[in-house]
Amino acid sequence: MIPRKTRAGIVVLAVLTLFTFWAARRGDRGREPQPAEIDTGLQYALTNFELHYFDEHGVSTLTLRSPYFRSEIASGEGQAEHPRLEIHHRGFVWHIIADSARVPEDQELVFLTGAVHLERSGSRAVDWMEIDTRDVTVEVTPRIARSERPVELRDPSGRLAAEGFEVNMIDNTYRLRGNVRGVYATP
Repeated sequence: MIPRKTRAGIVVLAVLTLFTFWAARRGDRGREPQPAEIDTGLQYALTNFELHYFDEHGVSTLTLRSPYFRSEIASGEGQAEHPRLEIHHRGFVWHIIADSARVPEDQELVFLTGAVHLERSGSRAVDWMEIDTRDVTVEVTPRIARSERPVELRDPSGRLAAEGFEVNMIDNTYRLRGNVRGVYATP
């Protein structure tokens, strides 16, 4: 038989356990959500964002920098404010700045919106080229930039204007789409 004092202790312990359980259940109403309950559709934002693309040899071929980058989980799309792209290939460097950019989930395209400035530099003065336009699509793997908007292209030989362009940054070639006009000085 259990002594009377021990029985009283067990009853008090049981009452305290029930009270603690009740108080804990009542306090769950204002608690933080558990990881399994967090909304995965939340958007996130990063400051001083930097993204690197690498080729099959581990060499950085494209860098995207932005002072502010946000991502929408539902669409998988990222948006960058005042993005700066740097594309390297065989001694040439392309610097591209824009008002904003969208990066789809697969990260194979970068849609640059607003005013876009592209500048190519190389080891020689004749390697320099500048392109000013709006709304450019950059294909990451083939490193092609294109736009259907009016464009102005400048290089050491002169200046050209057109309606639309395409630049292949691997071959260092460009094609102007239509209504081409300009001033070009022959050497």
